Amino acid sequence: ILEKIKKVKRLILATVNSLGRTWGPSPKLITWLYTCCLRPVLTYGCLIWGRKLNKTKIKRLDSLQRLALMQAANFRDKMPTQMVNTLFGVPPIHIYIKELIAKSYIRLEKSPLIYEDNTDDGHWCYAKSLVQPIGVSLEDTDAMERTEIINHDFNPGPPSQTGVCC
Repeated sequence: ILEKIKKVKRLILATVNSLGRTWGPSPKLITWLYTCCLRPVLTYGCLIWGRKLNKTKIKRLDSLQRLALMQAANFRDKMPTQMVNTLFGVPPIHIYIKELIAKSYIRLEKSPLIYEDNTDDGHWCYAKSLVQPIGVSLEDTDAMERTEIINHDFNPGPPSQTGVCC
């Protein structure tokens, strides 16, 4: 987790160094850059490592998100982090990570590739513990049966001469 934080912080600082405080892209573009480019780098694989979040890691994640969002406008340094998140419509990063874990669990729960053992620990049980209090019915998800369509009319031979330009 700490390596991911360092990597994204380097990306943020590289972006900041290429922009000015009073000129450059709009706040909307900076918010897009964070939410669509940098935050996915940070949260990649959170289904696996998300249960290891503690107070110190959450604080580092919050400070990283604050750093990214503070670049979008000329804010005072003492502005509260929750206010910055609210202004840009971005949830706190640890809540966003829990949301991603819950969504991944709902999406993958019916997958035949998931082997569920009966142990009470592990990332899969943590994800299940996030979804159960919400009361999401996994029976009502929009899963589809896999079907294979095979076209037996496929001809790998040379193309016909009709319609070919010389």
